Amino acid sequence: MCRAIDPGVACQVIAHALPPLLVPVLSAVEFEVMGVKLTQLPEPPVRATLTGRDRLGAVAVFLSVFLPMFPVVVPFFYRQRQACTAHIEWSCSCNAVFDRVRVRALRGRCPMENGNTDCDPRQRACWYRRTTLRMKTILHSGLLVLLILLSTQTLPQTTNTTSSSADAAAAVPWSFSLATSGYLIPDDQSYANPTFTADHRQLHLEARYNYKYQRTASSWIGYNLSFGHKVVLEATPMLGAVFGNTTGIAPGCGLALSYRRIELSAQGEYVFNTEDRSASFFYTWDELVFSPTDWLHAGLVAQRTRAYHTPLDVQRGFSAGVAYKRMDFTTYVFNAGWTDPTVVLALSFKF
Repeated sequence: MCRAIDPGVACQVIAHALPPLLVPVLSAVEFEVMGVKLTQLPEPPVRATLTGRDRLGAVAVFLSVFLPMFPVVVPFFYRQRQACTAHIEWSCSCNAVFDRVRVRALRGRCPMENGNTDCDPRQRACWYRRTTLRMKTILHSGLLVLLILLSTQTLPQTTNTTSSSADAAAAVPWSFSLATSGYLIPDDQSYANPTFTADHRQLHLEARYNYKYQRTASSWIGYNLSFGHKVVLEATPMLGAVFGNTTGIAPGCGLALSYRRIELSAQGEYVFNTEDRSASFFYTWDELVFSPTDWLHAGLVAQRTRAYHTPLDVQRGFSAGVAYKRMDFTTYVFNAGWTDPTVVLALSFKF
């Protein structure tokens, strides 16, 4: 802040900083009072310091990139061998330094995506290179986003103390949520679906695993919109990167329409499979919820997914749940009365 000893110079500095419409309204006495109060303020820091909220937001962004990638890395350390007939053939080469063991399947090719590494060495090496390239791309993108967010927090602040105070008062903290859904599938393997979200003003970040496909993760970035007061419409257009057993790009949107104790929500994404265009897929989750009290809610739900298979293309069912402070537990029952029911147990926290 510029400090002027001459009151006249101080009034000119203040008048130059104020909007032109306010200058004629203020008197010389008011300018002098403002000048005295401004000179009593401490000097602002040259660079902004990171607060605990800023560090927590940076850690949340890092986790949103790291957690979806971690399950993809685990199979490289713990390889599970499937039960397929194989024989071991020892071969020695005059140009080789040491002997090696070659494992080959007797029947067909063992797909790498099922966790079997007993495939042709050239196919295995190609799959490893392709998977490593995907992981490096996602990691570099996540680190770039993290660096951008940190750099925006450490840019030099303006020397105008009044604007800095106004920006600090208008700052909105981050909000986070962590949800885990357990799918109990009849005559099939059950699995868990973790989801992490981070929101700051209009910015929406999200990370998922086992959401549309099993052993597949996705990272999302979106923009939060809200309209209305009594009848509230919330929309979040998003763009996501899908990697794992399925690789692709997924544009999507989340919608929520609420009125008093009734809420209608829909979330849909279309996955463009970059390896096989015929495997592209539209996912949707639609839910109608009624909350008679603050701690109890029930409703109807429908979904279309490829994480598991049932005789129904669009699964439908009902839900019932309870909420306590920032925790919510909901039970979903799909396909009851049409086929063997699928039960989903969902637990979520907001902080």
